[in-house]
Amino acid sequence: MNHTESHSGKAAALDARSDLPAARRPRPVALDVAAGAIAALAAAIVAILTFGVQATVAPHEVPLGVVASGSAPGASTEHLVDQLAAASGEAVSWRRLGEEEANDALVTGGIMGFLTLSIDPGGGVEAKVTTGGTAHPNATAAAEQMLRQAATAIMTAAPPVATVLHPVSAAGRVIPLALVSVLWIAGMVGTVVARLLRRRAGIDASESGIAMVIAFGLIAPAVMFATVGSWESGIAWTAEAIALIFLIAMAFSALHGALARLLGWASLPLISLIYLIGAPMATQPPELLAPAYRVLAWSWSPLRITVDQLRALLFAPQQSSALAVVVLGVFLLTGLLIMLLPQHPKVARRTNA
Repeated sequence: MNHTESHSGKAAALDARSDLPAARRPRPVALDVAAGAIAALAAAIVAILTFGVQATVAPHEVPLGVVASGSAPGASTEHLVDQLAAASGEAVSWRRLGEEEANDALVTGGIMGFLTLSIDPGGGVEAKVTTGGTAHPNATAAAEQMLRQAATAIMTAAPPVATVLHPVSAAGRVIPLALVSVLWIAGMVGTVVARLLRRRAGIDASESGIAMVIAFGLIAPAVMFATVGSWESGIAWTAEAIALIFLIAMAFSALHGALARLLGWASLPLISLIYLIGAPMATQPPELLAPAYRVLAWSWSPLRITVDQLRALLFAPQQSSALAVVVLGVFLLTGLLIMLLPQHPKVARRTNA
């Protein structure tokens, strides 16, 4: 379809609308009011699903461990554990562990941190707070704060000493979210640019853009390795992590291209909304989210699932799972299939507008 045909189609549609009786044509003021009401509703939805996450953050059954050491760990320790449980209420789920068990649970993500209590024969209590650097950054910060408060509640002899198991730099903590977010946004930009270039060249913008998906999937990860990778030289870029990043780029680009082919320019608000919902979910562990957000947004967010998997591959392979690969594979295959299938003429005219 060329520009002349598209223009004539639009003109015919406008002429047909102008032939409607005046009583049946909607008034401009009514249309403007409806648009404003829809925008206000959209603002409320975005506020609830994005900033509402930060406003309602509160710990609930955060898994923390307690380890007893020293020469008299018997009944005194049990009393201290009971004290901790009573002081924390439903905010913390305490687990009595041995030192080796606690270290393993921290590495595998079974707990967010643990408190080591040293009790001497005279009844003096000292505490050490241990968190993991490979865990979710906000989970680590919340766990350390709660462990310090718990140590203070049982009146330790001295301020608790804090240690981090497998520490990760500030840049390393940012890289997983940065990579996924940038690839999502850049994939959307690639789809927009491809459609604009096609229209400028007189080509049907709704036609398949698989070449763009392949180009973006190959070039974007290389560019990201050159930029984001320079932030932290100590990261071990394993083959699994590199392959996942290439899969992320191609899957996101294919998803954006498929949505654009189905919805045209109307796909942009949907893609943006998915990002606005997913970004806050990727910055908070589920134990800090309100139950409604866990079910309605955290459980299905593709950005959160992808960020968690990339973080695991880079820093904690024991926490890796196949969920992100399955989700991204579905995005890629479904997106390519939609882009390859022929479009109905009516759909093509609507999405090419």
